[in-house]
Amino acid sequence: MPAERQSRAAWLTVVGIGEDGLAGLGDEAKQRIAQAEIIFGGKRHLALVA
Repeated sequence: MPAERQSRAAWLTVVGIGEDGLAGLGDEAKQRIAQAEIIFGGKRHLALVA
C-alpha cells in the first residue's frame, strides 16, 4: 500500500444497527457514532441512537 494512503485518516465509517439499538453495538461502534459529524439512516434506525 502506498505511504500516502496509509497516512490518511478514515473519513467514513459504516455501522450496522439491529433492533436492539445501541445495546447491540460494540464499544468502537458506539464511539464512532458519538464522534460522528453526520449520521445517515432510516427514521427507525436513527431513533435507536437518538
